[in-house]
Amino acid sequence: MRLKFAEFAELKTVIVINLILAVVALLKDIVLASYLGTQAQADAFWLAFFIPDTAANLLGGSITTACIPVFARLHAAEDDRMKNTVTLVTLCFALGTLGLYLGLFFTRHIVIRGLGAGLPRSGLDLCLDLFVIMLPLILAFPLISVGTAMLQVHHRFNLPASAPVLFNVVLLSGVLYSYLRPIPIEQGVYLLAASVLTGTGLMMVLVWSGLRNNHLRIWRRLSLPQLKKSRRQAKEVIKVFFIYLTILLSLQAVYAVERYLASGLAEGSIAGLNYAFRIAQFPLWVFVAAVSTVAFPAMSRAIGQGRADEIKHTLSRALLQILIIVLPLTACLFLLRVPVVTILFQRGSFDTGSVEITAGVLAGYALSIVWQGIALICQRAFLAIGQALPVFLSFLFFSSLNILFDFSLVRSIGLPGLGYGAAVCAFGNALVLLYLLNRVLPLGIGNQAGRVFRILAANLLLLPVIYFFARLWAWIGAATAGLALKMGYAAAAAAVGLLAYWLSLRVCGAGKILESRVCQEGR
Repeated sequence: MRLKFAEFAELKTVIVINLILAVVALLKDIVLASYLGTQAQADAFWLAFFIPDTAANLLGGSITTACIPVFARLHAAEDDRMKNTVTLVTLCFALGTLGLYLGLFFTRHIVIRGLGAGLPRSGLDLCLDLFVIMLPLILAFPLISVGTAMLQVHHRFNLPASAPVLFNVVLLSGVLYSYLRPIPIEQGVYLLAASVLTGTGLMMVLVWSGLRNNHLRIWRRLSLPQLKKSRRQAKEVIKVFFIYLTILLSLQAVYAVERYLASGLAEGSIAGLNYAFRIAQFPLWVFVAAVSTVAFPAMSRAIGQGRADEIKHTLSRALLQILIIVLPLTACLFLLRVPVVTILFQRGSFDTGSVEITAGVLAGYALSIVWQGIALICQRAFLAIGQALPVFLSFLFFSSLNILFDFSLVRSIGLPGLGYGAAVCAFGNALVLLYLLNRVLPLGIGNQAGRVFRILAANLLLLPVIYFFARLWAWIGAATAGLALKMGYAAAAAAVGLLAYWLSLRVCGAGKILESRVCQEGR
């Protein structure tokens, strides 16, 4: 199904919700940075949160991604096996996750000491306590993920997109309470861990509230004949789940190695790495995630209905959107990394040393943003057409290469090497996936060259404006100035930058690219 006007409206709504999510998450990170800084307790909290959060993201992303193609095909065919399949899949993933929880709980000492080898004994003990509190959050994610897949297949994108907003609001409330009261950091990290667990539970309640009507209810009693009818579909979901989980594990191995290497560097390196990573993820959270959320079910339905050619239209348009929106953000975060980190985080315990640590890693991470976005959309296209092997091989190769780069670059240039290693490998991965996808599903790249060139030209015209504000930061001494001057600088940079980019798009003729394609595809 081509992206018609209704779907374009859904995309804009999801972008708005994701923007709200990014703002709330950013506020949470700002207050967290001010409260925790880059002290030893911050390293313990972020390392303890990293493990269950990583497990939950792996489960959530893999389950939702595996469910959508199968659910979309059953829904498009109006197959009465859908509810049985959904119930069986939910039960299988819930039992599997329970086993994972028990495994992590009983091996927690090995896991924490392995990842946090550079932490002092007191930091390891605190990390273990926080880990025990937050680990149960992984039990909720099979229910959240299957419910999310069901809602998206039925064109209900807003509710699952709002669930992470609720989580971050709860965590932000806990951070604000700890910061304003004020509660000593040694005690406050326990309240933060409890807020993480509470927010996850409320996410599950919100998603399942959208499945109450009979049309979407995913739980029903199963009999043996019903199990046999849905067994093949459930096996297909589980097969795709393990394939995609392996892909995600290759990425998480990189993140784990990054934190392992950071734990052996200066105090606060893990926290600085985390802050930089979250800033770099902002464009992916807001824009790329919204595009893939709407496009992936549409591509899967098209395959199920025998309209494979329509994937090209959705895919090419998604890639153009990413270039138009994410390229300028990549340039801004790279050239203005010190002002960005300073304005967002430098207060309280987050001092100039913390700014230097975080901005150093952000330099490389910023250069990886656009390539990560392109790779994600290509990945969704491969999964929609049922060809996960090229994605698996490409991600596995470049993740392995990234780990080798990390060890080499950390020895030569320190913590910033982790960011640059990520940028190089994200670039290579995106190019390989585009090449392989074009062989399987010809995209007419030659026909798109003119549009891509105009987008690149618009960004080149924007670069002098960004560079001017990068130099202006040093000229006016904004780093040591008061809050009013920093806010004025941020407002001026945003306003002038947006205006300059809008004019650049018009001058280069790139502003109407997406508008014209929406009209053509909506007819």
